[in-house]
Amino acid sequence: MEFGTLDGILGCVAVGLGCTLMPRWIVHRSLYAEQLGVTKLPARIAYVPTVMIHHRDMPALAALNTLRDSIVECDVDINGIGLD
Repeated sequence: MEFGTLDGILGCVAVGLGCTLMPRWIVHRSLYAEQLGVTKLPARIAYVPTVMIHHRDMPALAALNTLRDSIVECDVDINGIGLD
């Protein structure tokens, strides 16, 4: 199945309609946290590169550049938020 929201995905998993891959912090902060089991993945497959994309023939929107710059400036480490 394919869903447009994280809540939709987690809700389906919570009632037994499947399983999913998702960042742990999203699961722990969800309405369904108490109903879900979490299995840690091996490090070799747990971390994947994330990229920002735009149409090849169009310049990146100013909003996309602002988001990119904000992320680079923050240098946030979500693994340090105490959910391990």
